[in-house]
This record gives sequence, C-alpha cells and structure tokens, in this order.
Amino acid sequence: MVFGVSWEIAMVRFRIVGLIGAGIALTANMLAHEMIDQINQKLPKEKQISWFWYLTEIKRQHKAMYPNSKLSLLLNICSVGLVVWFLVIIWFWVLER
Repeated sequence: MVFGVSWEIAMVRFRIVGLIGAGIALTANMLAHEMIDQINQKLPKEKQISWFWYLTEIKRQHKAMYPNSKLSLLLNICSVGLVVWFLVIIWFWVLER
C-alpha cells in the first residue's frame, strides 16, 4: 500500500502527474522558442538572440515588438502551471505519507 491505495493505482497517479508536468514544461519551452523566432525575424543577424540564452529579456523584447501577442501570457501561465505541478508532486510524496 502506498498513500492508502494499492501500488498499481499509486503508480498510475504518479505517471499522470508526471505527464502533466512534462506537458507543461514542453509547452513552455516551445512558446519561449517561438518568441525567440519572432524576435530574431525582426533583428539583424548580429543582434539575434541565441537559442541557449533566454530569460526575461526575450519577454521584454517580444512585448515591445509584438504588443498584441499572447505568447508572453501563455508562457507565464505555463510557469505558474509548473509551480502548481511541483506543489502537487510535493503533496503526493510528502504530505500523503
């Protein structure tokens, strides 16, 4: 017994929670790369943003270049989703024992 349920049911729960977190992380990564693509389309070659370096700078630049875009909002939603997912993982592993 794990968390008051059988081992098989607990593993199904862990897999579902893990897949949700992986999906949110993948979506956030794809949104960030789309923002970099859009920014780089408007910048000269020597000023383009590297794929391996992106933080709050891309959000600021993207918002300035594409004021009506929802990508920054979606990226923020994914970030909050990852925090919630992390809290759920902690709840499953720590508080349910």
